[in-house]
Amino acid sequence: MPRGTSTNVRWIAATLTASAVLVSATTFAGRADAASRPRCANVKGRRLVSNRAIKVVEHGDESKGFVDVCVPPNGRVRLAGSAYDATIQRLYSIKVIAVAGTWVALDLTSVVDFHGSEEMDEVFDAKSGSSYGFFDAAIPEGQGFEGIAPTAVLGSVVLNRFGQLASALIEEGKCRIVGIEPTGKRRVLDSAPEAQIPPSSLKLQGHTVQWVDAGSTRSATL
Repeated sequence: MPRGTSTNVRWIAATLTASAVLVSATTFAGRADAASRPRCANVKGRRLVSNRAIKVVEHGDESKGFVDVCVPPNGRVRLAGSAYDATIQRLYSIKVIAVAGTWVALDLTSVVDFHGSEEMDEVFDAKSGSSYGFFDAAIPEGQGFEGIAPTAVLGSVVLNRFGQLASALIEEGKCRIVGIEPTGKRRVLDSAPEAQIPPSSLKLQGHTVQWVDAGSTRSATL
């Protein structure tokens, strides 16, 4: 064996051994991390929705709340949104306003300070993790803001299992029927004085949206 060959062989063997140990450690760490993640069946918190297609759970403290979603029984647990209370009195609100299949529409209201809150509404898919926002509004409150209403209010929301949503949005005395795709693309389907379109008439069957305008039933396809 040429001079120095033995040393080179020992160096190569030591390098291969170190690499194998590193790969083994990385694999073990990855498995341990995966094992530490809660399965859908074991996620803890206040259940907002629980059925065979989706589970929605809220957890948090006085200053901030979180909402997790997953597909039972062993789907990945995903963070769908959060709300906070800057006054640390747990006055934030997390609500489910519509659910269809693995999709859920959430109303997330946060307390900005003692004079107002903010509402952020979104749709989230527990299966893919896709999401989009569909409404936001500032809510004035407290001394000096008495009688001041939000500029826009959601009158009604309907959702289908494809992640499509339709809403009746009341703003400046008018009611607008809006259709929204999972991409976030939106389309105004109708607009009329508030008294002319009852928000409660809004329905969604499959891809077909229905509502009443001036006593007549109208429809559109999303």
